[in-house]
This record gives sequence, structure tokens and C-alpha cells, in this order.
Amino acid sequence: MKTKKDIWIQRFRDWEESGLRRAEYCRRHQIPVSTFDFWRQKIRKETVDSSERHLVKLPVLIKPSEPSFFTIEYPTGHKIKVPECYTSESLKRLIQDLSEALG
Repeated sequence: MKTKKDIWIQRFRDWEESGLRRAEYCRRHQIPVSTFDFWRQKIRKETVDSSERHLVKLPVLIKPSEPSFFTIEYPTGHKIKVPECYTSESLKRLIQDLSEALG
């Protein structure tokens, strides 16, 4: 014998397969939207609660990544390796200073 929960799970599957909006599905099947929502929330909560019992804490295995850089190459062959986090204002000053130094 099917339980109420089993019946509602099947209804939710039928609704998803129907492609209908929730309100339209409920209207066609003479189900109050509030009842539909109650069972939907109840089953979701039970599913989340039961899945949380099986969670396992894993150690963090992420190693810090190397900083990202971009390179500016002058026609003279000089190269500047600049970290991505460099601010645009600082970069402007750096380029101006280097342009003056390289003449």
C-alpha cells in the first residue's frame, strides 16, 4: 500500500513531466495549491535532512595558486611582468617612470 508521501512524490514527478505551471497542474487535478506546497516543502525538508546525515567532512586539499601575471613588452625588448592585482593607477605610474628611464 502506498503512503501519502509516495503518492505525493508521484504527483510531483507527474507535475514535472507535464510541463505545466504549478497552479495550472493543481487546478486540473483539483489540488489546493497550499496543499501542494505543503507536501512539496515537507518532502524537500525530509530529503535534505536525510542527505545531511551522510555527509563526511573532507580535508582541504587546495593549494594556493601561483599569482597571475601579465607581461608588458617594450619595442626595445624590455619586459615587465606585472601581477594581475596591480591597480591601474599604479600601472600608469610604472609605465611613465619606465618610459622616462628608457628615454
